[in-house]
Amino acid sequence: MITFYINQRIKYLVAMDKLKTNLSADLHDNVGAGLTEISILSELTSSQLSNSGVSKNLTKISELSRQLVESMSDIVWVVNPNRDSLYDLIVRLKDSYAELLGELCINLQTSNLEKLISIKLPIEIRQNLYLILKESINNSIKHG
Repeated sequence: MITFYINQRIKYLVAMDKLKTNLSADLHDNVGAGLTEISILSELTSSQLSNSGVSKNLTKISELSRQLVESMSDIVWVVNPNRDSLYDLIVRLKDSYAELLGELCINLQTSNLEKLISIKLPIEIRQNLYLILKESINNSIKHG
């Protein structure tokens, strides 16, 4: 009886992980494509207009679309069960900020990341830690 329960629980957890992965991929593909199109169209329209008020609004729409795409990408990444280690989180942050930090002549160095592969983070901790570290990096960039 206990073995049956354990097997059922394992099947359920595997099915939930697969569902999360599929939903994340669908969300990323569908919503991301739409937001990217909005961003591109608003940039094109803004460059074709001479009215500065309308152009400013389109620039805001474009920027908001980019921010939403980034936010959605972060959410999809956080719920991906294949990205549950502290190593994955640090690499994601490093990759996300590599270009911006490079432009600011800031060299972000990491070492011995391989040791972090075995540290698994539950989704809630992974999400909160990711947001805290992302905000810390943003504040460091803004306030030097």
